[in-house]
Amino acid sequence: MLYTTTPTSVMSEADRASCAGQLLPVRRTRRVGILINPKSGRNRDGLHGLLRVLEPYETAVCQYVVGPASVAAALAAMAAQNVDVVGICGGDGTVQAALTALLHNGPFTVLPSLALIAGGTTNMTAGDVGMEGKPIQALERLLAWAEGRGPDRTTCPSGGPAGRRRDG
Repeated sequence: MLYTTTPTSVMSEADRASCAGQLLPVRRTRRVGILINPKSGRNRDGLHGLLRVLEPYETAVCQYVVGPASVAAALAAMAAQNVDVVGICGGDGTVQAALTALLHNGPFTVLPSLALIAGGTTNMTAGDVGMEGKPIQALERLLAWAEGRGPDRTTCPSGGPAGRRRDG
């Protein structure tokens, strides 16, 4: 399912109703977990920059992953730490492993929201859902949003609000 982002201030009542139960509350702190695949294309050269961004965020849970088994274990650990937003910083294989682990293993009682950070080489999956930009800037935006700072945006499946805007 594709997701688009729309400022809540421009959503009509009908659009908000069509997305009922699918929108995160806008201004609240969220517990973020970040899966980082250090072997993914862009991450190989940008890992130190990602870690600098994460350093001041003591509440963010960061896990290195390099294959399906480590992704599944990391997600189980994040579920135990009450993470409600998972950032996946890797390539298409990392995203696929995370989705498989989330849906097959079911580590979370309630599925977390997902943020794709294009840290791979091709990043087709992230591009398909509108995530663009460099991993460091995307991670900065995610962490700011998680703290209730940054753009007032929510997510809604495509086919929802008219005037879609895709953000990374």
